Amino acid sequence: MSSSVIATPSNGNTQSRQGASLWNRFKPVLWLAPFVLFFYLFQLAPMVWVFFNSFQYDGEFSLDNYLEVFDSSFMIQAFSNSIWLSVWSSVIGLAIAALLVSSLRRVDSRLRDGVIAFTNMSSNFAGVPLAFAFIIILGVNGAVTLLLKQYGLIEGFNLYGKWGLLVIYIYFQIH
Repeated sequence: MSSSVIATPSNGNTQSRQGASLWNRFKPVLWLAPFVLFFYLFQLAPMVWVFFNSFQYDGEFSLDNYLEVFDSSFMIQAFSNSIWLSVWSSVIGLAIAALLVSSLRRVDSRLRDGVIAFTNMSSNFAGVPLAFAFIIILGVNGAVTLLLKQYGLIEGFNLYGKWGLLVIYIYFQIH
């Protein structure tokens, strides 16, 4: 018995096809390169710099910065207030958002579309105008604050205090 081997001619385009395939495979990575660069420059690099410099005191490795922070009653109070505000605004915001989403799923699609359109439109109202609106409405002499005080529903509400910040944080969480 004899076996025959069929030889195929070598094509020079094999390497160019492999190069094109390699280019197509890494093209999405190149599109991500500017994002990765900006993320590194403005997020990771400053965080790493702060972390390593937090262990420096008078140019030497030390834990004195951490001891100073945890020995300060002012810093302990600031951390506990921040944790309190974060936990409660998250819990209350999550509960309100869950109720709103559940309700929104049960209504007519026209009403749902209207609510979504309003929410999308009002999300453009941010920054300084939104802060000004909160001050005008809920500040010390804000319209809603004065109205609620007049009817005896609130007493001593301060937008810049713990409860005022909680209201603002909850607004941002559900909006």
